[in-house]
Amino acid sequence: VNVYYQSTFSFENFDNWYSTVKNCLSLFDGNNYPVVIIEDNNGGGNEEITSALQELIQPKFEIMNYNVLRDSEDVKLNLDMIDELAGNLPFAARFSDIETCTPYMNASSMFEEKEEDHFGDVTFVRSKPFVLTVSSKFRKKIDKIKSSIKKKRIPTQIIVFTDGFSYSATSIFIKGLQEFGGAIIVGYAGDPDMDINQFDAAQGKLYYHNFFNSS
Repeated sequence: VNVYYQSTFSFENFDNWYSTVKNCLSLFDGNNYPVVIIEDNNGGGNEEITSALQELIQPKFEIMNYNVLRDSEDVKLNLDMIDELAGNLPFAARFSDIETCTPYMNASSMFEEKEEDHFGDVTFVRSKPFVLTVSSKFRKKIDKIKSSIKKKRIPTQIIVFTDGFSYSATSIFIKGLQEFGGAIIVGYAGDPDMDINQFDAAQGKLYYHNFFNSS
């Protein structure tokens, strides 16, 4: 069995992640064994890396993520923080209007036309839906690995183990694979909230909502 362990989806360790996943997939190409992916206590990270890993596991797919942002100060502060970490490259510029493909240049512009969802007496205020786009440099690096993969596993040859203590970007990764039938998903270790009725493999506490994956 080939085993791959993903501990984080953070961009802080991108070079190490890229090198590791490239080497692992090269080794996996040397045999016909199933692939086991372990997501254990994964704190999450960046959505682009989750999409990239989905594509590397199932190269026939090209992932597109459609999102909305909750209208809250916490979300906007988080965007500002990522702007700073990204070396002043506007984080929101990677988000584009679905209808016009025009990129949003800042967080505030994404909320100029707010939309509301009503759940009983609770109102959820959010941005318009948008698509997450990646830089051409990032796209080329992922496509380079995809083109080198010789043995493409079918979904029943890929098993992903995840626990209820993995959050955020991990939820996008797990549920994305589940949505398009890319792998067998196995949850373990019980429910962190001690309520089996609410158990969800890879907890979805996200800043980004309503993602969609397509080929």
